[in-house]
Amino acid sequence: MSIESEEGKGTTVVVNLPHRYIIEEQEVKKVNDKEIDLTGKHILLVEDNDLNAEIAQTLLEDKGLKVMRAKDGLEAVMMVKENAMDCFDCILMDIQMPRMNGFEACKVIRSLPDDRNKLPIIALTANAFEEDRKDCLDAGMSEHVSKPIEIQSLLQTIESVLKK
Repeated sequence: MSIESEEGKGTTVVVNLPHRYIIEEQEVKKVNDKEIDLTGKHILLVEDNDLNAEIAQTLLEDKGLKVMRAKDGLEAVMMVKENAMDCFDCILMDIQMPRMNGFEACKVIRSLPDDRNKLPIIALTANAFEEDRKDCLDAGMSEHVSKPIEIQSLLQTIESVLKK
C-alpha cells in the first residue's frame, strides 16, 4: 500500500492485492476453438472519425470481410439507397456524427419500402451503458457494440445478427 499527498492537489492511495487466477487448460481451448468465419461478407462501416474508421476497416478486412465506408449517416443512407439490395450484409453504425447521426440514419433505413429496411444495423458507440444499448435497440438497431472495438466480440455480434 502506498499513499501520496500534495497540499492543494489531493491524495492518491494505491492498494495492491495479490491474487491468482486458476484457469483450466480445457477452458482456454473452448474459448479459442470458436473460430468465426465471415469471409466475403460485405459491411458498410459508418464512421466519421478517420482514425477510428481506418482501425475498424483494417481489423475487419484482416478477417476477410469486405468493407465500404460512409463518413456520416446521410452518406450511409445514400449508399444503401443507391446500391443493390444485396450489396451489404450488415451495417456498423457510429451514433454521434455530423449531418445525420446514427439514430436518424437508422430510422431512414428502417423506413425504406423494400428489404433494405431489414439490413442488420449494429451500433458502434463509445456509450457503453445498458441504457445506451437499450436506446440503440429502441431506435431500430439490431445490436450494440461499445468502443473501443474488441474484434472477437464484434465478429460474434456480426455473426449473431446475420443468423437472425
